[in-house]
Amino acid sequence: MRWSQTCDTITAMKPKPFWVVRVLRAVGAPLAQRLERPEFVEEERARAQRESDWDYAQADLQSWDDEPDSEGLSEALALCGAEPGRGFTRLHMLAEEGSAAAMNAIGERYYWGTIVPQDTSEGEA
Repeated sequence: MRWSQTCDTITAMKPKPFWVVRVLRAVGAPLAQRLERPEFVEEERARAQRESDWDYAQADLQSWDDEPDSEGLSEALALCGAEPGRGFTRLHMLAEEGSAAAMNAIGERYYWGTIVPQDTSEGEA
């Protein structure tokens, strides 16, 4: 479904909040033109491919069987979801103990900008 069709569908809904109509009128057309440009679609496709390639390149770095503290690593990764700051600190401690998977997880956080500001050069280091 194209953006213009989505706008038409939302506009046809009854009842609709007044702010939805305002947003669609103010942002909808310019945004739709940008999103439907062939160059934009190709840029997004290329970005998604780069992300996918990076993920696959990182996937085979280290076996979980070789982890010095696989239980601690599992806990740290889970903690990153619940309490990002504490989880990231725990990942650093595991990385200093020689955990390649923790090093990789830290790199991913920097590369994608989750928990820490995005820094692709730090993420690939």
